[in-house]
Amino acid sequence: MEEENVRIHHLRFFGIPKILPHLKPYVGAMLFMMIFAFGGSLIDIVFPKFQEYAINHYIAEETLDTIVPFVILYVGLLVAQVAMNFTASYLGIRMEMIVGRDLKKKAFDHLQTLSFSYFNRNSVGYVHARVMSDTGRIGTLISWYLLDCIWNGAYMIGALFVMFRTNWKLTLLVLAVVPIVTAIVGVMQKKLTDANRRIRELNSRITGSFNEGITGARTVKTLVAEGLMEKEFRGETGEMKRVSVMESRFRGTLWTSLTVASYVALALVLKLGGDLTREQVMTVGTLSLFMSYSMGIMHPIRWIVNSISQLIVVQVNIERLTGLLETESDVSDSRRSSRNTATCSIRSGRTGKRSKATSNSTT
Repeated sequence: MEEENVRIHHLRFFGIPKILPHLKPYVGAMLFMMIFAFGGSLIDIVFPKFQEYAINHYIAEETLDTIVPFVILYVGLLVAQVAMNFTASYLGIRMEMIVGRDLKKKAFDHLQTLSFSYFNRNSVGYVHARVMSDTGRIGTLISWYLLDCIWNGAYMIGALFVMFRTNWKLTLLVLAVVPIVTAIVGVMQKKLTDANRRIRELNSRITGSFNEGITGARTVKTLVAEGLMEKEFRGETGEMKRVSVMESRFRGTLWTSLTVASYVALALVLKLGGDLTREQVMTVGTLSLFMSYSMGIMHPIRWIVNSISQLIVVQVNIERLTGLLETESDVSDSRRSSRNTATCSIRSGRTGKRSKATSNSTT
């Protein structure tokens, strides 16, 4: 176990390159899912422009001359967005189930090739968690994280593009939160990684204790070891609770710090934007547009930080699963023995044919 943890500790980019070879059969479905998610995000970027036009044209100019095409276009885009989001979500659910199923099969098939020494070194709970829990989390990463990445990434880039074209000073105020968020993530990432590794290890041990308590119930009662088993189980669950609470505190600190920084930037934007509106440098509709993008862009920023913390969690699952799939059996056939086996099989096949021919001629 110690050698395995040392080997998988240094996976880069959250371990994602390790699972890419397993995703080749799903490239087409992933591409369609990304296209529909990207289309839905583009429509979200367009909606605030409708708001700007309505305020500057219908309210400021007090006219309704284009209200019919405005409503038709708005409703048409809304229906298209619903269809795209529905299709992307359907493909995401399908990807999650299929990837999780296939990874479970690969892990189970690989376990059949391992020698008995692997199962002596690793408990049933550890192996069970690798096959069931880790594959499920990786399936979620491939489907929903990828879907959210496309939507939030496209929305943030598109919104920033429109904001820069509208007023670059206000946009820089929004981007002022990025260095703060980067510093906070850099501090909290290592703590979250260590805490989640410890949680996954404790979860495996607790699962193993459940299995031993059920399958070895007769032995435990025979040895009158119920008190000892209960003491060990309470110790493991208590440690699991302590580490989980600590990890939640780290995650909460990260989330709260990001929220505070985002709303401080929004307050600065409202202050400068209000001054520009009073000076008639910016219209009310444009300020409304900018406020919509400023509020909307906070969700992708919060999602990025939350996804980093989630990727830290999934990184541990990827490390454990790839460690299992890359484990080689202690006993394997050499090339020479394989060739000898193949030669013997061929010779036995020829001998069988000759014997059959001889018996037929004798008959």
